[in-house]
Amino acid sequence: DDASRGSWGECKKGLWDAGICLAAVLILSGGGAMEVWLPLLKGSQPGGAFLLPFWLYLPLATALLWLSINVVNCSDGVDALAGSLTLLALFGMGAFLYGVLGHVNIANYLLIPHEPEGAYYAILIFTAAGTLAGYIWHNAGPSAVMMGDAGSRFLGLLLGVAVLVSGNPFLYLAVATILFVNGGVGLVKLVFFRLLRKCGYDVRPPLRNIPNPIHPERFASDEEAARQLPLVRLLHRFRCPMHDHCRKNLSWSDTQVVIRFMLLQAILMPLLLLIILKLR
Repeated sequence: DDASRGSWGECKKGLWDAGICLAAVLILSGGGAMEVWLPLLKGSQPGGAFLLPFWLYLPLATALLWLSINVVNCSDGVDALAGSLTLLALFGMGAFLYGVLGHVNIANYLLIPHEPEGAYYAILIFTAAGTLAGYIWHNAGPSAVMMGDAGSRFLGLLLGVAVLVSGNPFLYLAVATILFVNGGVGLVKLVFFRLLRKCGYDVRPPLRNIPNPIHPERFASDEEAARQLPLVRLLHRFRCPMHDHCRKNLSWSDTQVVIRFMLLQAILMPLLLLIILKLR
């Protein structure tokens, strides 16, 4: 899409994302059942893992990868934001795969399944993270090279694959909390509004929030907005992704958004990883 003459559109990009995610899951699983471990539950497999049949693992893992791709892509609206948050997440997953899951004694002590190829994947992730760090260093604002859909979608796919290799989907919430909230809330809002629109409800944003609109018919007047569902009016008060709300509603600068989001992620990631292991 970045190199094409015209935009691919949401549907085309979403289908391409789904196809790539499906292929990645097929390669990772080899078409067989996969082990998954959860914080509060123990299965019958070594390390307390559950054995998910391929027919169940395939759609769930594909959905996780698709979500990861689009969450990172939605965060690529401020210089260095998506790259910096993904860099933190990749370092977190790399350290977890190498030092915890990839170490048989530590994994056994923490009562989690040992991943023999954890160190192999960790090296791959650290290599990609180092490349990303070099890109961020060179591209510190103002940006000289655009990451684009190709870059952000690759980073999302890589992060999702790292989580799938770990065997615990909840690790995504731990290492990419801010990414998930920043981009995920926007995806949920978009799907919710489209479902309501299909049901005949008016979900147009208020016209008063849009200065000099090109197509005013796409927005609701004050009288029309007053007749909308209360939840719709409430959601229109918040911009998505979250970084847009912080910039335009809270008057944060781009630098403030990047630094504050990074600080939040750097604080939350070790705490949530510790909670997951402690619950285990």
